[in-house]
Amino acid sequence: MKRNYPPDVLTRIVLSTEAGNTCYLNADSFEIVEVPYSVMDKNYNPTIEPYLSQLKKIESEWQISIRLDPVDYIDYQYAMQKFAENEVSDPYLNENLDGFQFEEEHIMNLKIYLDEADFNIEWAKFKHQYLLDSLKRFLDFDPETTPPFEEINGFFNDDGTKIDTESIPIPGLCMLCKSYYTDDWDENMLCLMNRNDQRDDDQFECGAFEKL
Repeated sequence: MKRNYPPDVLTRIVLSTEAGNTCYLNADSFEIVEVPYSVMDKNYNPTIEPYLSQLKKIESEWQISIRLDPVDYIDYQYAMQKFAENEVSDPYLNENLDGFQFEEEHIMNLKIYLDEADFNIEWAKFKHQYLLDSLKRFLDFDPETTPPFEEINGFFNDDGTKIDTESIPIPGLCMLCKSYYTDDWDENMLCLMNRNDQRDDDQFECGAFEKL
């Protein structure tokens, strides 16, 4: 079910993940455990004590825990694009955002430009609110209230057997993707088919992944 997360908890998570930390959130008590980026492996898991012990405690004692990884450069790209569209008219910014996808170094250099620009205060406020809104959308998602899949003559495997859509596993990658939260039936069906095709694979892959 949806929970009313305290504003100070959400703000702390945004500030912490933007600083490069991973946050573990107890969805019941709103307790937060922060793991500094300097002690994490490439999958954002802790590698030293006391964080290893804290993770074991989370796994054994927390009924519902949510892991929130550090802010990614893609998140900054989306924030910059929205900022350029709605807040400022800056030729340099527009020129360097003229495209869909960029390398991490390009985006982070552009972030440095924004952090030092004359409108850096406006950028800081906009960026924080953008990340805060993204976090709220992620935490507020409630699978119990999403519209059910519409069925047109059923959904079947290649051998003709009918698929129980509720039995198809949902990979963690999907939970971080914009498409997972869309109301577009066609897009939902494509995602469902992709998850079903890879349901028995060890690693889920998706070429259409677009991070929140």
